Amino acid sequence: MSLCCLRGQALLSTNQGFIDGWHNKAQTLSLQVANAYFFNTTEELEFSWKIHGDGLELGSGTLSIPVIKPQNSFDMEWKSGPWFSVWNDSKAGELFLTITAKLSNPTRSLEAGHILSSTQIPLPSKREIIPQAIKKTDPIITCETVGDFIKISQQDSWELMINVQKGAIEGWKVQGVLLVNEAILPCFWRAPTDNDKGGGDSSYFSRWKAAQLDNVEFIVESCSVKSTTDKSVEIEFIYLGSSASESSKSDALFKVNVTYLIYGSGDIITNWYVVPNSDLPPLPRVGIEFHIEKTLDRVEWYGRGPFECYPDRKSAAHVGIYEQSVADMHVPYIVPGECGGRTDVRWVTFTNKEGVGIYASTYGSSSPLQMNASYYTTGELDRATHEEDLVKGQSIEVHLDHKHMGIGGDDSWTPCVHDKYLIPPEPYSFSIRLCPITAAASRLHALIITSTVANPPSLLSWPPHQPSPSTIPDHSSSSSAAVGISTPDYMLGLRNIILLPPPSQITHPSVEDNNNNKARNSNVEEKVCRDCGNRAKKECLFERCRTCCKSRGYKCATHVKSTWIPSHHHRSPSSSSDRNRNKKLKIDSSDKPSVLIVPTTTSRRQERSFKEGLPGKIEAPAVFKRTRVTAISNEEQSEIGYQATVTIHGHVFRGFLHYHGVDHNKHVRLCDGGANRATVEARVRYYTDYCRQLVQQGVSMSF
Repeated sequence: MSLCCLRGQALLSTNQGFIDGWHNKAQTLSLQVANAYFFNTTEELEFSWKIHGDGLELGSGTLSIPVIKPQNSFDMEWKSGPWFSVWNDSKAGELFLTITAKLSNPTRSLEAGHILSSTQIPLPSKREIIPQAIKKTDPIITCETVGDFIKISQQDSWELMINVQKGAIEGWKVQGVLLVNEAILPCFWRAPTDNDKGGGDSSYFSRWKAAQLDNVEFIVESCSVKSTTDKSVEIEFIYLGSSASESSKSDALFKVNVTYLIYGSGDIITNWYVVPNSDLPPLPRVGIEFHIEKTLDRVEWYGRGPFECYPDRKSAAHVGIYEQSVADMHVPYIVPGECGGRTDVRWVTFTNKEGVGIYASTYGSSSPLQMNASYYTTGELDRATHEEDLVKGQSIEVHLDHKHMGIGGDDSWTPCVHDKYLIPPEPYSFSIRLCPITAAASRLHALIITSTVANPPSLLSWPPHQPSPSTIPDHSSSSSAAVGISTPDYMLGLRNIILLPPPSQITHPSVEDNNNNKARNSNVEEKVCRDCGNRAKKECLFERCRTCCKSRGYKCATHVKSTWIPSHHHRSPSSSSDRNRNKKLKIDSSDKPSVLIVPTTTSRRQERSFKEGLPGKIEAPAVFKRTRVTAISNEEQSEIGYQATVTIHGHVFRGFLHYHGVDHNKHVRLCDGGANRATVEARVRYYTDYCRQLVQQGVSMSF
């Protein structure tokens, strides 16, 4: 793992002297933009700014600054910036200002809009971050002992199975969906990187192996149920971590004390206290590890990203809300090792396609987490010597670390992680909140984000006004209420938004509803698809185009058949009859690859300014996918055509290309002055095979 540092670029920086006292000197804060070029000015650069509050964009715009000469800088007062009014009106708990420098014109090697430099600056908040709180009037829970397990459940909402022998949560179900299928245990080992192995016997990897940190097993020294009520359960475990070859308590490498506070809302507050052996080398990590179902592969987090970052490799990774799949988080290094981490994570969710999953966050005064999720276990990343040797596991391994050692990289042949990024073997304490997510909570989550984006930043009040207890609707008895959402307290898993009534289930529109819509739109010249904006069939009860009808699974009689015309009816419109022009076609699903046909009608999204901005002629790369087009009528023969896709100025255009015969105006030159006999013979064979294929397709050819 290495960091690429670009020199000679426009550099953005701030006056750190003012940053130290932001809460008291926000009005006198100044920013500095420095030009690190030796010969170029900033004339060809375009500067912009954005403000994010609690992960959401509150405002943005261009930043007008004078041209900066080489090796010079420009200072500006904080309150004179265009972002000041947005900051002044915001009540977010955490705010960041991002300033970016882009190329305004293309160069020989870079396109216009290429980012040369970007920096993110934490801003003083207008209020204290609201602490998380658990609802005091949670539903009633039950606690019973079943063999070696303690079963804790809340009716049909969720169920926890705690293994007393292992001292860990081994089964966690939410509305019948299994979330966690293996024990939640402390973890102190990571798959070594190339930098960890640098230095021979003095390398971090060699010292970790000598201390047997790669082979630690945990045994339960004690298990006790501290308290049990119909609203909550508190259980305490004490672990001793020793190497697999050493089982005596005196040789323990770690002593871990953990308490689980389980509430009727489904919230689990885990408090960890870790005491490592003082003779150990710097630790790779201090955190927890657990395995979740493979279907929970959608990861969303509020922290640094979107790409891989670590405590000493995070300057370019800005704080925000990001979403990726577990597969995309993996980084395919030639030699596998620790990878795919995200640092400074405030909260993270792991959900399946229905929106059911797990929410995790720091709790209390604990610092942000280092998060990692992978199909490959730590042991597998350590075992494999090449990327292609990796074997995926049957679940997703998740790491939530209170501390994670830096990656290093000053060089790769000595142990050179800076001291402040090392983890000395000393006591650590941290708290993590785990919470189940239901489909209802996920829909509420999406509703809040959509509403936030739709509102202009200047009109956005953050967080929303907290209603009085008397005006808060009671959802505790509703079957669709989100498990684990506390009302009227704030839920950090939903952007510190107070709980709103969950939206109703999404249903297919009824015929009566669509008839009403049809009556309301009777004076409209053409119908527009409610999803994509393309033209919709008048007869479609769902007011959608064929593609959107099919993707949503609607049983639409109008869109059972395609409306494409055989190519020979396109060749000569003047001689084609109306009957032939209106003959319907269907796509032959037996021919691969399948192609999604997009109507070639003009969309209402194409406003006048958009049309006028398109070039009259352009050369751009295109993608052509072959498909077979077959007529519904048996009288028509199948044809071969191409689905074309091209991107012009960031806009995607698609169309279908029909076969129009051989172009006799162009001749193929089989021989030129520099071609030898073998080359000519190869060209003759190629074009002979090509002509034979055309004849087999029924194309008449003359020579």
